[in-house]
Amino acid sequence: MDEISSNVIYYPAQKLTRGIRHATLLLPSQPGVSMSVFLKPDYIPLTQKPCCCNVTCLQMILYRHGYGLFDQQELAVYFKIKVGKKDRKTFNVRLGTYTRVNHDEGLKTIESEKIINRFFKQRGVSLVAKAVRASDISDINKFLMDNLLSNNDLWIEYKGHRIHRHDSEQGQYIHDGLVEQIIEHKRVNQVTIIDPHPRHKPRIKINTEVLRESIST
Repeated sequence: MDEISSNVIYYPAQKLTRGIRHATLLLPSQPGVSMSVFLKPDYIPLTQKPCCCNVTCLQMILYRHGYGLFDQQELAVYFKIKVGKKDRKTFNVRLGTYTRVNHDEGLKTIESEKIINRFFKQRGVSLVAKAVRASDISDINKFLMDNLLSNNDLWIEYKGHRIHRHDSEQGQYIHDGLVEQIIEHKRVNQVTIIDPHPRHKPRIKINTEVLRESIST
């Protein structure tokens, strides 16, 4: 995992001019659970092509906000996604080839705020993206809770070895996902992440401490 930073939570927030739809705050009766906050509407999970977890997250964000289903391959071309040599034949479009894993494949999310906002502007999308480094987040639970209550999309880039250590690659990669829900427990809070990986469950639950460690350097 050399030379690529995963210490970012990245969220496109809906502009007030379009009218923010509110997240849902649920006060459950389950023992040990204080409350749950989840996005409304929630995500329709989509599956990524190779090295396209990033643009698949963007697909799901756009679809949730009512902008329709953008073509994943067209997004891959726009954002200049690089894939492995063996994976190029799985696309109908021509994409670049990366030099090595966890170096220059996919999209470097932390560096992509400007190009994503440019894409929004060109396509008439009333969203704005803001990149936030994990080192600038003093309280991960408050950050997640505040943004979900504001109905902001939390697009995360993280190191997979803590969350996906049991898969065939033992999580030895950088991956992107979306935070859909936070559940406040008495001991430790839990989040639901939308995972576009074709061999993972579309919704996974982890505690916020594991998430904090995964997005940190």
